[in-house]
Amino acid sequence: MCCISVIVPVYNSEKTLARCVDSILSQTFSDFELLLVDDGSTDSSGKMCDDYALKDHRVHVFHKKNGGVSSARNLGLDHANGKWIAFCDSDDYVDSCWLSTFIESCKDEVKIVVQSTGISNSKKNRPFEGTVSDFLELFYDVYVIGYVWNKLFRKDIIVADHLHFDESFVFLEDEMFVCKYLQYI
Repeated sequence: MCCISVIVPVYNSEKTLARCVDSILSQTFSDFELLLVDDGSTDSSGKMCDDYALKDHRVHVFHKKNGGVSSARNLGLDHANGKWIAFCDSDDYVDSCWLSTFIESCKDEVKIVVQSTGISNSKKNRPFEGTVSDFLELFYDVYVIGYVWNKLFRKDIIVADHLHFDESFVFLEDEMFVCKYLQYI
């Protein structure tokens, strides 16, 4: 079992996929698996994913019929082996210390870790204590609640509470998932 499962939904991303995957594989923290979920790409993205899996044992590839970003993330959740779950989109890339910054805040009692440049230095790397309402108020103020790429989620909570992305949403699916997750922590 690895520490972190990074889930990347992939759809027709041949122009951005290499930068995304290379940035994840170049992390200073190495105890992770990378789940690339090819969501029915019609370009060379699927082959690119397979090529990465041949080069690095941490990369696992899943090919599926196109169903949208939420269904791709759900397939990733179903196959994740990590204690923690992180997400990245195939058109994004991350800093080399993205995962190590997350891990610095992981303790047994921590149930979510949030990274944001919009949070003042006095609140960075500090545990949050308060109600869900307090949390929502703080993180709506800095516009980070509606994204999953800047959060680390505990897999045991996702599994125990049967949390998945709502596949009927074509936008705001990140925000819906985060709000559902917050109900259980």
